[in-house]
Amino acid sequence: MNLCLKKSIRLFGLGDLLKLSVLSLLIVSCTSKENLGNKVVLDVNGDRWTAQDFSKELVFRLRDQNAVDVKNPEHLKHVKNEITQEFILQSLSAQWTRKNGLLVKAENLNAEIEKVRKSYPDELSFKGALAEQGLTFKAWKRRMEQTMVQKLVMEALTKEATPPTRTEIEAYYKDNKQKFSRKESVQLRHILLPLKRDAELIESELKKGSSITKLASILNAKGEGEALKPEVFWIEKGQSPIFASAFKMAIGRRSPVIKSEFGYHIFELVGKKYARSEPLSKVKPEIEADLLEQKQQELYTKWLDEQIRKARIFKNDELIDSLRIETKEY
Repeated sequence: MNLCLKKSIRLFGLGDLLKLSVLSLLIVSCTSKENLGNKVVLDVNGDRWTAQDFSKELVFRLRDQNAVDVKNPEHLKHVKNEITQEFILQSLSAQWTRKNGLLVKAENLNAEIEKVRKSYPDELSFKGALAEQGLTFKAWKRRMEQTMVQKLVMEALTKEATPPTRTEIEAYYKDNKQKFSRKESVQLRHILLPLKRDAELIESELKKGSSITKLASILNAKGEGEALKPEVFWIEKGQSPIFASAFKMAIGRRSPVIKSEFGYHIFELVGKKYARSEPLSKVKPEIEADLLEQKQQELYTKWLDEQIRKARIFKNDELIDSLRIETKEY
């Protein structure tokens, strides 16, 4: 067998699988001496990807997956199809934006890059994150630009979407009554403690008239463990067995200490909402957003179908199918 390309990647197994193996991506099934790495596997109106380009993307997609998934023919086929579809979409999007004078401005791209950079504490952390993903800065920047190109397409198409009419809104509400039905829900002031002794201490002090917030402050002042901060949130009936008893409590009442896999819980009932159907006036903004999104998606689908119909697309199925993964443990 003539091996035409070979890329080394590191993949991690799960459970009893290989904990750490060196895996190789091989372009195989080549009996000739031809270098298949330079052979075109995808061509969209002149935008081309070679087998080597495709193999690099395949390595990137599989970098964090376990050995069993990497060797699974169906999974490998699925990943290859995703890569193919995304290349076609990216090529068509870039070509359409260029044709329509919708280019990603350098200052906008740099601004987006800077925004991401600032989300990291320093430049070293940022470069470390790229390294963990197996990306060079140049490759990451290219992916960022591709994302912005597709955003330009969506923004252009969005302008053609007309706002939903009153008739459309009312029909949507009528046809989706279940979507706007709300289960009984309660609002809780909740605190989670890792130690049983602290939970029992808080429970004892609560019975004397103290508050959850005050007691959390006292425990925080001790400086033991992580800081405790009571949470206030709404939860629907049936969402969690931990808070099931809250639906039988009166507002202002507190629970006993409840143990779960997460620790020890104490909560206080702050508010309650009974099961109901939301009126149209309240959910109208949500319906408008849903309908507008549907129209935008329809426009996008129509646009994509049109681009594909007009495009000259070549795909070397045989060579793409021949890309496979071989694993070797060292």
